[in-house]
Amino acid sequence: ILATQIPATFIRPWYVVGPGHYWPLLFQPLFTILEWIPFTSQKAKALRLVTLKQMLHVLVYAVENMPVIGVNIIEIADIRKM
Repeated sequence: ILATQIPATFIRPWYVVGPGHYWPLLFQPLFTILEWIPFTSQKAKALRLVTLKQMLHVLVYAVENMPVIGVNIIEIADIRKM
């Protein structure tokens, strides 16, 4: 992508929770505990779940705010803020 110089946006959720896909919510308490442990905190935050509503908001944002040059990467923390 960088070599072609085509502007691009990458959205990087781990898992999108939505209709028919709620099973990861069972692990949410475990992720919260792992965030408290310094050794596992960064990885646990990278595995946070995002909702379908959050994902739709970030998709609209990505379309409306396309980069002019280069690549834009939207991580889980950014998705959850939108």
